[in-house]
Amino acid sequence: MTFSPSTASPSTAPAARVRHPASVVQVRRRSLTERLLAGNAWLIFLFFYAPIVVLVIFSFNSGRFVSRWEGFSLAWYAKLFQNQAIALALRNSLIVAFASTIVSTILATLVAVGLERYRFRGKTALDSVLYLPIIIPDIAMAVMLLLFFIQAGQILGKIGMGFSLGLGTVILAHIAFNISFVTVTVRARLADF
Repeated sequence: MTFSPSTASPSTAPAARVRHPASVVQVRRRSLTERLLAGNAWLIFLFFYAPIVVLVIFSFNSGRFVSRWEGFSLAWYAKLFQNQAIALALRNSLIVAFASTIVSTILATLVAVGLERYRFRGKTALDSVLYLPIIIPDIAMAVMLLLFFIQAGQILGKIGMGFSLGLGTVILAHIAFNISFVTVTVRARLADF
């Protein structure tokens, strides 16, 4: 039995259900505390990111000083890319990033599959050691790896297999640091299967 608004009297019509479209969302008013916290968060973001925005804008200034805008220019970027030391640093950074990403991904995936699929002696110890680079501050990890490479170079130098610090040790250090993050991520994905 259907009722139309024109034929049904108010006393005989069933209680009409008001249906809101799915796009209508009821907005709850924020309390004063929530608004103050949101305002505080925005002020903190502004405090941290405003200098970066100003720096990017004034990097296109033709003048030498940031106190006054003198005109738009790309001269500073041209000087940046003409600097040989910066070009070498960029090249080395890309080499380290590419090599450590590839090797870390392959090794960490193998470790994650091994830890997830197989049981073996020392599994708990390996699992614990893999979390160390995540827990230890980056600078402490860097100092430890530097000391390790110096000691290893001295010991291997005594038997005629010495090596020096360079791009290879930087790549090895990045692999040692990245392997934990990749392993944890891959293991989390493998746990879903």
